[in-house]
Amino acid sequence: AFNEYFEVIENSGDERIHLTSTALLEATGDCAGVLAVSFPSLGKIIGGQCKVPAQVGVKEAQHRFEYAFRSMVKSMATPSNPLVLFLDDLQWADEYSLHL
Repeated sequence: AFNEYFEVIENSGDERIHLTSTALLEATGDCAGVLAVSFPSLGKIIGGQCKVPAQVGVKEAQHRFEYAFRSMVKSMATPSNPLVLFLDDLQWADEYSLHL
């Protein structure tokens, strides 16, 4: 669903792309590249401004993704632009996904 959300932003015009890109980069910092790997359409929005994540261990990669994902969601959910997440089929989720 996030990939589709970023595709909508990508097709919304330069101003919205710039605002979204700026907010996401400020929120996630050097971890934006981690999200771009998981959400290719986000990579198109933030373009060359994101660094390719360095290779790290599994635990560190999980922590980095958690931080980046939570920061991304916080930057997307604002009083003027609320975000609603509908979580379906949670019985099939793995422990890591539930933690996130």
